[in-house]
Amino acid sequence: MRAIIRVKTNIQDERLHEILKARGWLPRITKAEVLERRKKEILDTIHPDDLEVVIETLLPYIVLDDPTKTWGIVNRPADDLVTFRLKNPIPDRLKTATEKLIRDLQLANEKDVNFAIESKIEVLEPGGDMHAFSGTVLPKNRFALAVQRRQNEWWVGVVAFIASLILLIATVPPIQGFLGITNATEWGAWNLGFLERLSTSTIVTATVSWLNIILYWFDLRRQTAIVWEA
Repeated sequence: MRAIIRVKTNIQDERLHEILKARGWLPRITKAEVLERRKKEILDTIHPDDLEVVIETLLPYIVLDDPTKTWGIVNRPADDLVTFRLKNPIPDRLKTATEKLIRDLQLANEKDVNFAIESKIEVLEPGGDMHAFSGTVLPKNRFALAVQRRQNEWWVGVVAFIASLILLIATVPPIQGFLGITNATEWGAWNLGFLERLSTSTIVTATVSWLNIILYWFDLRRQTAIVWEA
């Protein structure tokens, strides 16, 4: 089985090589015949329509995730695009290696290094180009993802919080006088009490809405770098 990971990046080939080496993706094996055999095994699985481009843009090294024994090749079809092709006959091992590569690239993002990983990871059946399963890459910033996916709750919290601030300000004594709200009459006392209760309820609404987002964020943090789908 093969996983195809496409990454937009602004770095040069030499810098990419340094990052992959620092993250333990370059094999210590030095026998040229072993490396060439592994590279050929992966190239033989590529569709003929894509093979010529891959060979022409192939980077001069292969990658290896040693714990899962997952081998891969890297090519650069465009100046701002790098494609990783990882191969392992065991699906769970291929998933583990792919998740590690995604995490390593996300962690390598710095001021002068940018890896924008395409959100969809495609996994193909062995010996063909049939779709086996796919995965969705989760961004490194899981809190932003939680807010994005729970936008309704986020905006309910924002509106409720702003409303609670306005209502709280309206109950401040100098503001009460300006608005003509006073405890001197029964209706004034009732209006003041109503504003205070409404302010409390909006604070509770904002707290509950944002607490749900925080709990969802904690759930996202426990997930792997990729959500796999059939």
